[in-house]
Amino acid sequence: MIAPTTYVSTCTFKDADGALFDPTTVTASLYRPDKTTVVYTTLDVHPPVGVTNPSTGVFKLKVDCTQSGGYFVTWSGSGASGVATTLTSWTVG
Repeated sequence: MIAPTTYVSTCTFKDADGALFDPTTVTASLYRPDKTTVVYTTLDVHPPVGVTNPSTGVFKLKVDCTQSGGYFVTWSGSGASGVATTLTSWTVG
């Protein structure tokens, strides 16, 4: 086991003209080194733990990393202004 490390994954959503927008639905899927997955979505009845929307078009997921190895977050969003998908990854330990 490693000492817990915090990482913040960030995703920005832009329309075809490059303007930031908030999608109707945003999903962040966290893939951990032990092959488990946690999915966060803005459609949850309760706001997803760790996901914030600090400004238009910007979403962040705070991840407490307690395992050594590779972490991945896939972000997707859809709405009237378009669709976006992005991937962030990092390694701990």
